[in-house]
Amino acid sequence: MIPFLKFAVIFMGILIVAGLVVIGIKIMQKSDNVSEAVNSFVEEDKGVSDTDMKIKNLIANAGKFKVQMNDFQKGASWQLHNIISENDRLILHLRSSEGIDKVMIISVIDGSVLGEIHVQNQGQ
Repeated sequence: MIPFLKFAVIFMGILIVAGLVVIGIKIMQKSDNVSEAVNSFVEEDKGVSDTDMKIKNLIANAGKFKVQMNDFQKGASWQLHNIISENDRLILHLRSSEGIDKVMIISVIDGSVLGEIHVQNQGQ
């Protein structure tokens, strides 16, 4: 009976060690998957979006932009109040010293002005 108990104790010890090794390997595999997912998310976050690239290319090709942006009314000092990038559109909210708000919608693809909205502030 004693040799059987020795064998059973040794066998159960081997099973415990083998189980701990399997658990350790599974934990390492999961941590590798998590670190790869985090790294890919960080790389995607650092990446430049398509719209951002188009804006940078458009600004680099400043000839079209200068012609469009210098098209303001003479004598009014305009300040850029807000910029919004939406799909292939760049929306600029400008405010003049006379209290006129102007919203320009510019195509990011070719730099053309798609539309303008002028609003006279009633409070001024």
